[in-house]
Amino acid sequence: MFEELYPPSSAVQSFVIARAGDRDLAFKGRRLSAVSRCVDTAPWPRRGGPASVRSCTEIAIYRTEGKKIVTHIRRWREAEDGAVVEDEHIVGTHDSPEAALFWLKRDNGKRLGGLSKQAWVDACRADPALGPSEVETID
Repeated sequence: MFEELYPPSSAVQSFVIARAGDRDLAFKGRRLSAVSRCVDTAPWPRRGGPASVRSCTEIAIYRTEGKKIVTHIRRWREAEDGAVVEDEHIVGTHDSPEAALFWLKRDNGKRLGGLSKQAWVDACRADPALGPSEVETID
Protein backbone atom coordinates (compact mmCIF):
# COMPACT_ATOMS: atom_id res chain seq x y z
CA MET A 1 0.00 0.00 0.00
CA PHE A 2 2.71 2.50 1.05
CA GLU A 3 6.28 2.52 -0.07
CA GLU A 4 8.95 3.13 2.55
CA LEU A 5 11.37 5.46 0.79
CA TYR A 6 14.24 5.55 3.23
CA PRO A 7 14.92 3.62 6.39
CA PRO A 8 15.11 5.70 9.57
CA SER A 9 18.58 7.22 9.95
CA SER A 10 20.38 6.40 13.18
CA ALA A 11 23.18 8.89 12.59
CA VAL A 12 22.76 12.66 12.54
CA GLN A 13 22.80 14.00 8.96
CA SER A 14 22.47 17.40 7.29
CA PHE A 15 19.21 17.98 5.44
CA VAL A 16 18.00 20.79 3.17
CA ILE A 17 14.30 20.78 2.25
CA ALA A 18 13.12 22.95 -0.64
CA ARG A 19 10.24 25.33 0.06
CA ALA A 20 8.30 27.32 -2.52
CA GLY A 21 7.71 30.93 -1.51
CA ASP A 22 10.19 30.80 1.37
CA ARG A 23 13.82 30.07 2.07
CA ASP A 24 14.79 26.41 2.01
CA LEU A 25 14.95 24.76 5.43
CA ALA A 26 18.34 23.39 6.57
CA PHE A 27 18.95 21.41 9.75
CA LYS A 28 20.95 18.59 11.26
CA GLY A 29 19.07 15.64 12.62
CA ARG A 30 17.66 12.20 11.91
CA ARG A 31 15.01 11.13 9.41
CA LEU A 32 12.54 9.11 11.47
CA SER A 33 10.22 8.06 8.65
CA ALA A 34 9.47 8.58 4.98
CA VAL A 35 6.59 6.93 3.12
CA SER A 36 5.01 7.57 -0.25
CA ARG A 37 2.14 6.55 -2.46
CA CYS A 38 1.53 7.11 -6.18
CA VAL A 39 -1.73 6.57 -8.04
CA ASP A 40 -2.54 6.71 -11.72
CA THR A 41 -4.86 9.58 -12.52
CA ALA A 42 -7.02 10.70 -15.41
CA PRO A 43 -5.43 12.01 -18.60
CA TRP A 44 -3.70 15.35 -18.37
CA PRO A 45 -6.34 18.07 -18.85
CA ARG A 46 -4.21 20.52 -20.83
CA ARG A 47 -3.99 20.41 -24.60
CA GLY A 48 -0.65 18.99 -25.69
CA GLY A 49 0.08 17.52 -22.26
CA PRO A 50 1.02 13.91 -21.56
CA ALA A 51 -1.64 11.25 -22.13
CA SER A 52 -1.70 10.19 -18.49
CA VAL A 53 -0.04 11.09 -15.22
CA ARG A 54 0.67 9.68 -11.80
CA SER A 55 -0.09 11.70 -8.66
CA CYS A 56 2.31 11.06 -5.81
CA THR A 57 2.55 12.07 -2.16
CA GLU A 58 5.50 11.61 0.15
CA ILE A 59 5.53 12.31 3.89
CA ALA A 60 8.73 12.45 5.91
CA ILE A 61 9.24 13.21 9.59
CA TYR A 62 12.55 14.29 11.11
CA ARG A 63 13.93 15.09 14.57
CA THR A 64 16.52 17.88 14.70
CA GLU A 65 19.55 17.98 16.97
CA GLY A 66 17.68 20.69 18.89
CA LYS A 67 14.76 18.23 19.43
CA LYS A 68 12.35 19.99 17.06
CA ILE A 69 10.10 17.85 14.87
CA VAL A 70 10.09 18.61 11.13
CA THR A 71 7.20 17.40 8.98
CA HIS A 72 7.56 17.45 5.20
CA ILE A 73 4.85 16.73 2.65
CA ARG A 74 5.80 16.55 -1.00
CA ARG A 75 3.14 16.24 -3.70
CA TRP A 76 4.03 15.83 -7.34
CA ARG A 77 2.70 14.64 -10.67
CA GLU A 78 4.63 12.56 -13.17
CA ALA A 79 4.08 12.32 -16.92
CA GLU A 80 4.07 8.95 -18.67
CA ASP A 81 7.82 9.23 -19.24
CA GLY A 82 8.45 9.82 -15.51
CA ALA A 83 9.16 13.54 -15.89
CA VAL A 84 7.92 15.60 -12.93
CA VAL A 85 5.36 18.11 -14.22
CA GLU A 86 4.28 19.62 -10.87
CA ASP A 87 6.14 19.58 -7.56
CA GLU A 88 5.00 21.06 -4.22
CA HIS A 89 6.77 20.94 -0.85
CA ILE A 90 5.05 21.86 2.42
CA VAL A 91 7.20 21.93 5.56
CA GLY A 92 6.36 22.47 9.22
CA THR A 93 8.58 22.78 12.29
CA HIS A 94 7.17 21.87 15.68
CA ASP A 95 8.13 22.04 19.35
CA SER A 96 5.92 19.13 20.42
CA PRO A 97 4.37 15.91 19.12
CA GLU A 98 0.91 17.45 19.57
CA ALA A 99 1.82 20.38 17.32
CA ALA A 100 3.18 18.02 14.64
CA LEU A 101 0.01 15.91 14.75
CA PHE A 102 -2.18 19.03 14.52
CA TRP A 103 -0.20 20.15 11.45
CA LEU A 104 -0.52 16.73 9.76
CA LYS A 105 -4.28 16.66 10.47
CA ARG A 106 -4.77 20.23 9.23
CA ASP A 107 -3.26 19.21 5.90
CA ASN A 108 -5.96 16.56 5.51
CA GLY A 109 -9.18 18.27 6.59
CA LYS A 110 -8.57 17.83 10.35
CA ARG A 111 -8.08 14.06 10.04
CA LEU A 112 -4.90 12.03 10.10
CA GLY A 113 -4.76 10.50 6.62
CA GLY A 114 -3.49 6.99 6.00
CA LEU A 115 -0.10 8.07 4.69
CA SER A 116 0.38 10.60 7.50
CA LYS A 117 -0.61 8.00 10.08
CA GLN A 118 1.91 5.49 8.73
CA ALA A 119 4.66 8.14 8.75
CA TRP A 120 3.70 9.12 12.32
CA VAL A 121 3.67 5.52 13.61
CA ASP A 122 7.04 4.83 11.96
CA ALA A 123 8.50 8.03 13.47
CA CYS A 124 7.22 7.16 16.95
CA ARG A 125 8.76 3.70 16.72
CA ALA A 126 12.09 5.14 15.53
CA ASP A 127 12.36 7.79 18.29
CA PRO A 128 11.83 6.69 21.92
CA ALA A 129 10.93 10.27 22.91
CA LEU A 130 7.99 10.19 20.48
CA GLY A 131 6.97 6.62 21.37
CA PRO A 132 4.26 7.57 23.88
CA SER A 133 2.63 9.77 21.21
CA GLU A 134 2.01 6.85 18.86
CA VAL A 135 -1.42 6.31 20.41
CA GLU A 136 -3.84 8.57 22.25
CA THR A 137 -4.07 7.40 25.86
CA ILE A 138 -7.01 8.24 28.13
CA ASP A 139 -7.73 7.47 31.80
